[in-house]
Amino acid sequence: MMPNSPAKQLMLAWFARQLVGITEQGNAQIVNKMRKASDGVAAGEPWCACFVQHCAREVDELDEILHQVCQRRQSIPNTESTQALWNNAEDNTRRMAAEIGSVAVWRLQGDPTKGHCGIVVEAGAGYVVTVEGNTSATGETTEAERNGRGVWEKRRIGGNIPGFELLGYLLPWG
Repeated sequence: MMPNSPAKQLMLAWFARQLVGITEQGNAQIVNKMRKASDGVAAGEPWCACFVQHCAREVDELDEILHQVCQRRQSIPNTESTQALWNNAEDNTRRMAAEIGSVAVWRLQGDPTKGHCGIVVEAGAGYVVTVEGNTSATGETTEAERNGRGVWEKRRIGGNIPGFELLGYLLPWG
């Protein structure tokens, strides 16, 4: 087992923040590149998990070019499903406490097949700040949280989203 890489997690949080404001309408090529992160196809699918995978892969590529802080590649399961992301993650990558650069994973209450995820960019006493793909700018409804069509930064009190259950946090480099 390779050790976790806090430096790569910091790079992931920084990279995710650079993408805030990208929307399906204004940046379709970039969003389609993100959608292709898990299976190479951009077919209009929800893309929050694809956003996370895209960001982690970009950090791995940056790390290779720059200096190889951690030779281990990210271990996020290759899937478009947030629930498969959590269920298929390596046990040693799951946490109940947020860390900068970890991936928050939620399940939609009332439908265990649907969920949402985002990258933690700040963690404080009683809250986390995440950058999430395929979310809304305002967070008015639970459906907009998981199909909002943009990359936005969110402050989550207690790590929670109304209408969702927080499953926990994944460390992309275990």
